[in-house]
Amino acid sequence: MSLFIYLLGVVDGIISAVTFILIMGVILAIPLFINLLISIDDKKDNVTLLKKWFYRTAAVVIMSSVTLILTPSSKTLAAMYLVPKIAENKTMQNLPKKLEKIVNLKLDDWIDDLGGER
Repeated sequence: MSLFIYLLGVVDGIISAVTFILIMGVILAIPLFINLLISIDDKKDNVTLLKKWFYRTAAVVIMSSVTLILTPSSKTLAAMYLVPKIAENKTMQNLPKKLEKIVNLKLDDWIDDLGGER
């Protein structure tokens, strides 16, 4: 449980760090690519070095993009953990109708915040 609470607090920081790495990778890849196009007729050593750094930068950009896409936000992480526990709770299954409507409305608001469908 404490690990979940820790991850819930850290996940947004991880997303920010990966976003920063992605932006820096793109900023670095653009001049490398332009330099590679300009110096294609130059010495082989220079072109080989530029290609090596360009491929490394491209790999970092791709890995950062995949990580950014697959990392859930803190709201999604909380929903993944809490919704099944709430649904399986005996007390929640015996709620009065009015309270059930309130809970459903709040869950719908959270789903709308996450960009999902009801």
